[in-house]
Amino acid sequence: MKDLLLLVISLPFKLLQLIGLFLYTIVTLVTLPGLIIANLLRWYLCRLMEIPIFRFELLHKGWPPSMLQYAPPATLRQAVGLVFEPWLMLTVPAFVLLLVARILQLNGPEWVALLVAWLGASIAAYALPSRAEINKIWQLSKSAVARRNWLAVLGFPLVVLLYVVVLLESMMPVPRLLWPLAVWIAAFELGGKLVL
Repeated sequence: MKDLLLLVISLPFKLLQLIGLFLYTIVTLVTLPGLIIANLLRWYLCRLMEIPIFRFELLHKGWPPSMLQYAPPATLRQAVGLVFEPWLMLTVPAFVLLLVARILQLNGPEWVALLVAWLGASIAAYALPSRAEINKIWQLSKSAVARRNWLAVLGFPLVVLLYVVVLLESMMPVPRLLWPLAVWIAAFELGGKLVL
């Protein structure tokens, strides 16, 4: 009887877990071009900053469909580079693509606008860093300030801002939706003003 009661109580939570996994899988498959571009960019930055790479596969049969595993950054410069450079280098092209999509929506073939918007949104979906990357900047900033590197103090407000954005995104019912939505809104507002 007790086991049956536990099963009945845990069933809604198991169902929510399955729905979340299903949505995560769908979003990952839909945003696959962004995942591949983000992994290529991070691979290049790891090579540039001499961070050891353990595993890199653009497409493979397992999950996730594209994978990059690298050593944790050893310096604050490496950690900041791995967080802020991809964020900037993925957000700017995504914004430009979404801006072009808005202009095409108003003046061009709609199917082309949808294709360009999908590509821009899929790139923006992977612009934000992970919590582990943000934690690494926090750790390295604290140790740099302890060594009297006062320039590292600038890392704290940026980390707090990223924590807020990542926390808000984790509250969304669909993963990887908040940042692309914010970039999309900004691009569509600007695009509408440029055309009019």
